[in-house]
Amino acid sequence: MKRVFVFLFAGLVAIPAFSDGQYREVINDNGVVKGLCTSILGQDNERNTQLNESITSELRSTALYRNYIGYWKIQNDSLFLDSLLIYRTKGDDLSKMELDNLYASLKTPTGYFVNWITDTLRITSGNLVRYEHLLWNSTWENEEFVTVNRGIVTGRTSKHNKLINPQMNDFDLLKLVSNLDLGKIPKRIVLRLVYSGFDNNGQPTGLNIEVVRSCGVPTIDKRVVNVIDSAFMIHKPFPIYLIDGKYETLTWHIPINKRD
Repeated sequence: MKRVFVFLFAGLVAIPAFSDGQYREVINDNGVVKGLCTSILGQDNERNTQLNESITSELRSTALYRNYIGYWKIQNDSLFLDSLLIYRTKGDDLSKMELDNLYASLKTPTGYFVNWITDTLRITSGNLVRYEHLLWNSTWENEEFVTVNRGIVTGRTSKHNKLINPQMNDFDLLKLVSNLDLGKIPKRIVLRLVYSGFDNNGQPTGLNIEVVRSCGVPTIDKRVVNVIDSAFMIHKPFPIYLIDGKYETLTWHIPINKRD
């Protein structure tokens, strides 16, 4: 079996070294536990330095660069800090931080009232629809955008997302391409592929294929493109997403090795 390597390019911008998908904060939103993808503590200029002194500067997890997980609460249109798990200088486990040292003046029976934050919170729930290996860039089924003015909730909008067509796993994609009758290929070919459009049900209506590395023989390149086009429109190996009412996909690069 010929070896075919498949690469997914999720964007065109440079990604900083060691970037990773990050653990979300946790928020109890009027009794429902959800994920929070907004940095709130980092916006507290008054106490941020003291907070950082309580948290180890040693990176313990590439999925948790901030070295803490905040637990929050929205109740009666107010935002509260409930608790905070942090990495301390000693030990490898997250431990609960005593908050009165920093936030005693904000303490209420409900929690610590977050009066410093004026921002739009991104609150997520449901299944993970599209993973992106960078910060909080992944997409969840339900995403709510809650506007907060000095700790008071003033508005809320939402969008819903769905995976329409799942991604074919690497083994099956390798098998699919390897079993295609592509004929003789004198040198490696690299193709760039992306669905060109979708019908009302989110099924692809076309496939754009660009030869980014030719085998040196245009007629062979064209033959390979035609076979790949036909097979991929039938098998639909690439994921398709419905993001806030709009169908989306990603661009793929597929190198195909020399064949005798």
